[in-house]
Amino acid sequence: EAKFQGSDLSNANFHRVCIRGVNFSGARLMGADFAGAQCISVDFSKASLEHVNFHECQFIDCTFGNAHLRGADLRNAVLNDSWLSHADLRHANTEGCHVIESRGAGVNLAGLSSLLMPA
Repeated sequence: EAKFQGSDLSNANFHRVCIRGVNFSGARLMGADFAGAQCISVDFSKASLEHVNFHECQFIDCTFGNAHLRGADLRNAVLNDSWLSHADLRHANTEGCHVIESRGAGVNLAGLSSLLMPA
């Protein structure tokens, strides 16, 4: 398991990478590019993810507890079995984003575009 807790990885390029079991908790990833990436069992808790490009990213069993995703691009992303408790998604672009079997209380959804959640 790779650990980048508290690291500054702003503007890093993870475009179309498969990331498994990585710990980004508390990391600064502002402006990073994860477009088309597959994230499996990745910990983004308390991470600074403002304006990160998660376009068409797949998240499986990921943790976003208390993460800051303001202005992030989550268009056409899939969040499957992920934890979003108290994540800040204000003004994130979630057009076409699918949330499947994910959970979390206190998520800030102010200013969001569409978010597809199963009934």
